[in-house]
Amino acid sequence: MAGAAVWGRDLGIAFALSYLTNTALKYGLDLPRPFWSDPSVASEAAKATAGGPGLPSGHAQMSATLYLGMAAQIGRPWFWSVAAALVALISLSRLALHVHYPSDTVVGLLLGVCFAALGARGHFPDHALGRWLPPALVLLAAALMPAGSPREVGAGLGLLAGFWAVRPTFTPRAMSRGA
Repeated sequence: MAGAAVWGRDLGIAFALSYLTNTALKYGLDLPRPFWSDPSVASEAAKATAGGPGLPSGHAQMSATLYLGMAAQIGRPWFWSVAAALVALISLSRLALHVHYPSDTVVGLLLGVCFAALGARGHFPDHALGRWLPPALVLLAAALMPAGSPREVGAGLGLLAGFWAVRPTFTPRAMSRGA
């Protein structure tokens, strides 16, 4: 069970790092979405799913990070097929809804694959100073964030701190019969 917990923690940390990278690139590059120049190309419902600038596609990147990372950890061919199909459908939906350009989706997919590999193959320290220094730095970064920062930054920092603080070796005590 500890192995699965470590895998979950590592994939969670990679997911949070992917989310933060996506946010930094989106707001740093500030590239337009297709409907910014022609509002008629996307429905209002589609626009509601598209927050912030366009590059990279968050849906493509985060689905690739999560589902392909899970597939790499599980390693079963049938799960790879399901994960790849799901990531492809999510990515294609962003194009069909006209909320991303193809380049946004391709960059999101490439970044997602990189973070999936990190989540599947990386190992993040979970003891001594390596366990507590990163969450302390995340809290410091959150405290120093300027007013008006995108809310995604706070969410990403919270995800990172939470997954980093998980203790995968935790074993609960057996419950007594009288409880």
